[in-house]
Parts: sequence; C-alpha cells; structure tokens
Amino acid sequence: MSGRLARLAELARMIRDAELGRLAAAEADRRAAAAGLAGLRDERSAVRRRAAPDAARRAGAQDRWEIWAEARERTQATALAQAAAEAEACKVRARRAFGRAEVLGRLAARPQTPRRDRE
Repeated sequence: MSGRLARLAELARMIRDAELGRLAAAEADRRAAAAGLAGLRDERSAVRRRAAPDAARRAGAQDRWEIWAEARERTQATALAQAAAEAEACKVRARRAFGRAEVLGRLAARPQTPRRDRE
C-alpha cells in the first residue's frame, strides 16, 4: 500500500503545484487590474488639477472626456472585482490542494505496519 500512497502523494504534489501556479497568475492579473485602475484615477485627477483652462475645456470637450473616463474607470473596476474574485477562488483551491498534498505526503512517509487479516 505504501507504493500506492506514494503515487497518490506525488499526484497531490503535482496538483498543488498546478493550483499554486494558477494562484500566482490570478494574483498577477489582480495586481495588473488594480494598477490599471489606479492609473486611470491618477489621469483623471491630473486633468482636474489643471489650473488654466485649455482648448478642450473651452470647447466643451472636457465634460465628454469626463463621462468617457468615468466609464473606463467603471469598466476597470469591474475587471478588478472579477480578478479579485478569481484570485480568492484560486486561494481556496490552492489551500485544499496544499492540505491534501501535505497529508498524503505524511501518510506515504509513515512506516507501514503489516495488516492483520481478520479471522
């Protein structure tokens, strides 16, 4: 039975590694979405802080740009929320895979006692 447990432990380690890879990718996506949203907010803030009215503001394009920029922020915020939800789901799966790999590894490493047949 120890050979079977060792194979299961190895499979569990491979699954754990795959889940940790998915988690790393999901976290990278979440960080990229957060950075994108921060960049959009910084851009809007910089445009609002301009002291002198520019040609776009005088022509009335500023209001249309604000509406467009706000829509981009909402889209990016939605992408961030989706990326965060995916990262959390990956954390749950990685936690479970890590636990299974740990338990099976311990069981496989444990010395096996011969089974007694029941009489």
